[in-house]
Amino acid sequence: MFKQVLMTTGARLVNAVISVVMVVLSTRWMGAEAYGIAGIILLDVTVIAMANDFFGGSSLVYFAPRVSLWRLLIPSYIWAVVVVVLAIAAGMVISFFPMIRLAVIPEGYALHILLISFLVSLAGIHQNLLLGKEQVANYNKVFSLQILMQLVGLVFMLFILKVRDARA
Repeated sequence: MFKQVLMTTGARLVNAVISVVMVVLSTRWMGAEAYGIAGIILLDVTVIAMANDFFGGSSLVYFAPRVSLWRLLIPSYIWAVVVVVLAIAAGMVISFFPMIRLAVIPEGYALHILLISFLVSLAGIHQNLLLGKEQVANYNKVFSLQILMQLVGLVFMLFILKVRDARA
C-alpha cells in the first residue's frame, strides 16, 4: 500500500514538473495571444470532460470490481458521445450570441475542442477503470505517458515544425 502511495506521489510530482516545463515553453515561444487561446481551449475541453465524468468518472472506480467490463464500457462510451452531441448543441445555441461565442470558443477551433474532449473522455474512462481494478501502477504509467506525449507534441510543434501559434 505504501509503495502505491509513493509511486502515485512520484508520478504526480513528475507530471507537475512536466506541466511547468510546458507552461514555460508555451509562454516563451507561443506568445501571450496564442497562450490565451490555448487556455480557452483547455477550459472548454475541461468543462466537456467534467460533464462526461457523470458516467465515466469515479463511479467507474466503484463499479469496476463489481460489474463486468463491457457493462461499464458501453454506457460510458455512449455517454461520451452524448456529451459531445450536447456540446455541439450548446455551441449552436451560443452561436446566436457572437460576443459570448468569441469569448468561449476561439475562432476555428470548435472541431478541435470536440475531438480533444472526446479523446480526453475516453482516456478518463479507461484510467478510472484501471483504478477500479486496482491497477494503480498501470494508471500511473498511463497518466504519466499522457502528459509526456503532450510535452513531446509541444516540443515537436514548436521546434521541429516551427509552429508558434495556438495550433502548437
